[in-house]
Amino acid sequence: MSEVRERKQKNVRLSGKKTSTKLLCLSEQVLRTMKPCAPAEMPFTRESVIQMLGWDATPVVSPYSHIQIAEWCDRFWCQYLNVDADLEIERLLSVLRDVETQCTLYLANTYMLEELRTKDF
Repeated sequence: MSEVRERKQKNVRLSGKKTSTKLLCLSEQVLRTMKPCAPAEMPFTRESVIQMLGWDATPVVSPYSHIQIAEWCDRFWCQYLNVDADLEIERLLSVLRDVETQCTLYLANTYMLEELRTKDF
C-alpha cells in the first residue's frame, strides 16, 4: 500500500467518523472535519466573483473570511456542473475551482484534524 493511501486511511480513522471502505479525498476529509461557518450570501454572477475575489485579496475590508469565500466559490462552481454555462461564466469556473482547492490544500497542510474541529475559520 502506498504511503499516501496509508496516511489517508489513518486520517480517516483518526477523525472518529464512520466511513465506508472507500477512501475520502483529502478535501472531503478536511471539509467534513471543520466546524461549519455561515455561508457567504452573494448571487452567482460575474460581478459577484469580482467582488468576492477583491475581498479575498484584501481580507481587512472583507465581510467574509477566506473560508467563506472559498466555499462560495465552490457553491458557484457546483451550480454549473451539469449545465452549459454562458461563455462569460465558463471562463470564471476554473478560477472558482482553484480558489476552493487552494484553500482546502492550505488547511490540510497547515492544521491537524483536531485543530480543524475546534477553530473558527
